[in-house]
Amino acid sequence: MIYSLKSDKLEIKVSTLGAELQSIKGADGFEYLWQGDPQYWDGRSPILFPIVGGLPGGKYSWKGVTYEMGSHGFARKSEFELAKQTEDTLELKLSDSEETRKQYPFAFDFYVIYTVRGNTVSEGFRVVNKNAETMPFSVGGHPAFNCPMDEGKDYSDYTITFEKAETAVRYIKADKALTGETLPFLENESKKQLSHEWFKRDAVILKGIQSHWAELSAGGRSVRVDFAGFPDFGIWSCVNDGPYVCLEPWYGIDSFHTDSGKLEEKYGIQFLPAGETFEAAFTMTLKA
Repeated sequence: MIYSLKSDKLEIKVSTLGAELQSIKGADGFEYLWQGDPQYWDGRSPILFPIVGGLPGGKYSWKGVTYEMGSHGFARKSEFELAKQTEDTLELKLSDSEETRKQYPFAFDFYVIYTVRGNTVSEGFRVVNKNAETMPFSVGGHPAFNCPMDEGKDYSDYTITFEKAETAVRYIKADKALTGETLPFLENESKKQLSHEWFKRDAVILKGIQSHWAELSAGGRSVRVDFAGFPDFGIWSCVNDGPYVCLEPWYGIDSFHTDSGKLEEKYGIQFLPAGETFEAAFTMTLKA
């Protein structure tokens, strides 16, 4: 089922399948969100839970038992139920089931919360641990934005600007896991010219940057993602020069090929004590 939320400047549509954003349109009808195309990538804005990224061999272990799970977890392929809707807010809920416990042996409630106010969309996460033990998890967003957004502009005309000058390396990924190799990406700079070449080696994965936001712009329409509190950030597009770019706030990143395979040792994994709740949100501000 598709739900809609509207402000005076934006309208969004969200599917109960994966709690995934399907559209972000401005008041002038312009579509900011990538609409999916199998030639490049058929996703739009998948929700990443209970892992971010891939696992070596698509497997992990917990307390000596091996489980299989696909990249980015199962939430993006799961049917959510409506938990709450108001004029400007939508809450969708996924709870553990016999099927999820085959992949992830924990009892949980996972909420994805959308709010639309003015020209800003908030995407929030609430994870409730219903177990008598600590629950390991990761969570993140994966929104893709059409690029170019302005008539007469090319992909390479766009820049990604960070709040602060950063010095950071990118982690290199191959075969759904990190190789351990890094390459310089930001060297005391706050702005990078967007390039398809970045993605010939998969996602640009940045850990521990100090900025709280990043903005995609070529001087006209812009998308700013505010991700204060999120320790990890990814930038991605497909290897075959897709006309979009993903700006992705994460709690956690891919596994390394050298990882032990134990979920509790996965790089960036979060630990939620028994009976407690985790909450986080990022915002997307769209300007014409």
